Amino acid sequence: MDIPSFAVGLIISCLIILQETTAKRDLQLYCGACQALVDEIQYAIGEVDPLETLEMGFRIDPQGRQKVKKIPYAGSEVHLMELLDDVCSKMKDYAESTDPETKLKKYVRFNARKEGDPVELTNVSINRDISKSLEVACRNIVEEYEEEIVQTFTAKEPNIKTLICNDVAEVCSGPAEVNSEKTEL
Repeated sequence: MDIPSFAVGLIISCLIILQETTAKRDLQLYCGACQALVDEIQYAIGEVDPLETLEMGFRIDPQGRQKVKKIPYAGSEVHLMELLDDVCSKMKDYAESTDPETKLKKYVRFNARKEGDPVELTNVSINRDISKSLEVACRNIVEEYEEEIVQTFTAKEPNIKTLICNDVAEVCSGPAEVNSEKTEL
């Protein structure tokens, strides 16, 4: 009888330790990944031809005719799901930037999306491990909050970065993240 109770106690202890370990996320990293995720999605939506549409709602009216509704592709649920499948791979283009005075970390794009796009490389540490950590954090956020991210984008809410990163994923808080959104948009 002692062995089974010991085994149960050991399993419970392991689960508690695992829960505490996963709960102790690097919030600066996750906040940066979330903000980069939103930036990348917003950029990708803006790159789509506004005239591109999807045919939706294949309904049959009482006369037996099929009614098709056309909706804009950019920012549609279909488009967002496609973007979420690949967005985290974009984290390889991000690096860590540390403010020399406050020592606060933020994550910035070091690789221009298009030739001629400005890139800020002051106090930037380009490191594959950081990019990989951002990608893992991004994938965790997408996996956990995919539906909420899609709903927030399709609702075309203002301050989408604050809504997703502060309110939905709860990985950002305070004025630093809100201020960074104002300067980036």
